[in-house]
Amino acid sequence: MNIGLVLAMRPDVVDVERPVMFAWREPQTGAQKRHFFDFRVSKRNGDRVAVMVKPGRKRFCANFLAQAREIADRVTADFADDVVLMTDRDICPIELHNASFLDSLKEVDPEADAAVRRAMRRIIGARRISDIVSEVGLRGRGFRAVGRLLRGWIFKARSKRLNMRLVSMTK
Repeated sequence: MNIGLVLAMRPDVVDVERPVMFAWREPQTGAQKRHFFDFRVSKRNGDRVAVMVKPGRKRFCANFLAQAREIADRVTADFADDVVLMTDRDICPIELHNASFLDSLKEVDPEADAAVRRAMRRIIGARRISDIVSEVGLRGRGFRAVGRLLRGWIFKARSKRLNMRLVSMTK
């Protein structure tokens, strides 16, 4: 699912659970109710956000919005700090491209990662990814190492869409 992938690759997110059941009792009737949130996102600042994912057209459906508000009103602080509704329209195509690219870089290559770190250690400011890859001499392995360091937020991209453009070390 694209939304889960994009959420998982955001720099302020440390964990994404899916799906997550939330149960409550109706105060008037005592009836047991439950809702399955598509995701629960844990953020670096400690906040947890319950995420409902629906098709874009649902955003304008009054009945659905009333139900979503009712569920959100029942969510307690021990489950989540906030509830959000997301649709496919909430995902920027560039953010999806970057998340897909970074997600493809899961393999481990300590030698290449170390070589790229060494190449960037003495640099102040930004460098072209292609220059880093050329310097370390590992071609595809070097490129993937740069991507892994971007994914780990050790490097910062200087353009919105990840490509062979500039990166710099994060502080």
